Amino acid sequence: MATPTDSSASTASASVPSETSPAGSGSGSGSTSDGPTTNPRLVRNWSENHKKRLQYKEDQRISKDTCRPYIEEFVQCSRDKLFSVAWVCRPHNKRMVACMKAYMETRDPSQAVAAAEALPPPPPPKQE
Repeated sequence: MATPTDSSASTASASVPSETSPAGSGSGSGSTSDGPTTNPRLVRNWSENHKKRLQYKEDQRISKDTCRPYIEEFVQCSRDKLFSVAWVCRPHNKRMVACMKAYMETRDPSQAVAAAEALPPPPPPKQE
């Protein structure tokens, strides 16, 4: 004896496969039911760029550690100044930048310090 609940269950089960058909059938998107496809070249490029970014950040950290005395000189000079930092602390800034730039180019701490020391020393602070 067929009851109304039996017939509705059979129609619901018949409609389930049509609702869960693969996305690639007729949609034209090119994806499969397993998920979107991934281009291996994009993954490789992302991985290489990620490694380069990590290496660059590590080099920046080391250059800051190597050039710490020159950074501190510039910080000390720039305290209590606003606009005059641009010309009063210029020698300090040049030494700091030369040290960090030399390290980032050569990856050699001794050459970085030598590049900073090659510039003329900054003048002593004025006593007010």
